[in-house]
Amino acid sequence: MTTPDPLHYERGEGPFWEAYYPRGTTVLDVGSYIDTPYWFLKHGARRVIAIDKEAYTFTDPRIHYVRAEIDAIKIDIEGAEKGMIIETHYPNPHLVLLHSWPGDVKLWRLE
Repeated sequence: MTTPDPLHYERGEGPFWEAYYPRGTTVLDVGSYIDTPYWFLKHGARRVIAIDKEAYTFTDPRIHYVRAEIDAIKIDIEGAEKGMIIETHYPNPHLVLLHSWPGDVKLWRLE
């Protein structure tokens, strides 16, 4: 199966991706762009759930694509959020602790 050339390598981001992007068998890729689902498949994922606001066409049946305009995000996957990578496009992001429950359950907001 042919995949598009990985644009992140053309932009010089390949070593960064190799070092920091998570590995997993099922990957949720929010803001996927056209090349990141293929990157995850090439690095061990069996399935990628890709969400982006742009209209892309993926022919690989292992990529489940959802086109959506998103203005709020909530993630709670019973511990699967551990090791989550968050890429921001604004200066000086930081986490704010909103609430804490027993058992190391915490509610954070990225600002």
